[in-house]
Amino acid sequence: MKRSLPSNRRIDQKTRSRAVHLVKTKYVGFGPTLASEKLRERNGIHLSSETLRKWLIEEGVWKGKKKKKHEYIKDERGEAVLENYFKEMGLRMTGLREAQRSVASCNLQMMGRQEEMLEREAFHAL
Repeated sequence: MKRSLPSNRRIDQKTRSRAVHLVKTKYVGFGPTLASEKLRERNGIHLSSETLRKWLIEEGVWKGKKKKKHEYIKDERGEAVLENYFKEMGLRMTGLREAQRSVASCNLQMMGRQEEMLEREAFHAL
C-alpha cells in the first residue's frame, strides 16, 4: 500500500476548481446536493454531493450544519428530561415514569368503575 501517493481515483484539481467556481458564480444559494445535480445536468461534471460538500466547506462557501447539543434538565423527581425536544414541541413532560403512572391510574379508575357497575347489576338482579 502506497500511503504517500494520492489516490488513482482522485478528481483532478482543474475539475475541482471549475466546480467550485461554478457553484460560487452560477449556483449561488444552492446546497451541495442540488448544486451537484445541476453540475451533472448542465455542465457535465459528475460529482457526489458529499465530495462537493467537502470542497465547498474547505473553500468557505458552505457551512456544515451544526448538530444540536442536547441539554438535559432534571424534573421534580430528579429524572433527566431532554429539554430542547420538549421546548420545540411546546410540551412539558416530566419523564416516562409520570406517563406510566398516569396510564396506570387511569386503568385503575376504569377497573374500579367496572367493578361498581358489576356490583350494581348484581344488586338489581336480586
